Amino acid sequence: MILTSNCTIEQQKNSTNEQTCESVDYIIFTLPADNLQNEKFTYVVLFSLRTTMSCIEEIVKSFRDKGVHIDFVLDQLLHTGENPGRFLHVQIDSLGKLDIQSVTIPKRHLCRKVTCGLLKNTSVLEYSGLTNIEKRMINKGIVI
Repeated sequence: MILTSNCTIEQQKNSTNEQTCESVDYIIFTLPADNLQNEKFTYVVLFSLRTTMSCIEEIVKSFRDKGVHIDFVLDQLLHTGENPGRFLHVQIDSLGKLDIQSVTIPKRHLCRKVTCGLLKNTSVLEYSGLTNIEKRMINKGIVI
């Protein structure tokens, strides 16, 4: 299942709840760019405990079916915790080959706020690979 959203953090807090997070594998956002060349970029947050690659394949297929250019940043916090491989940049290169690279997202970036805001006080956290400290931080509203 997919939920697509184009909203601010405040709108997201009002419209996305625990039931939504637990009933979708991922949520797609269009966020304003800061240091990227584009005005906006696509940001995907994983909520599924399925493998990251199976989710990427499903997202890519969904984008292809809709005729959307495949280029997005994926947050796999529930799988990796706060580690260097948390964020992936996924795109199709000029030869049509899937290109996945780990990227660094600054600590105070909007991406991190979106993810932690969605996960705050959800039972999805309990079944994740996050440490107890990471879970408590998110539930207290601390962005990681």
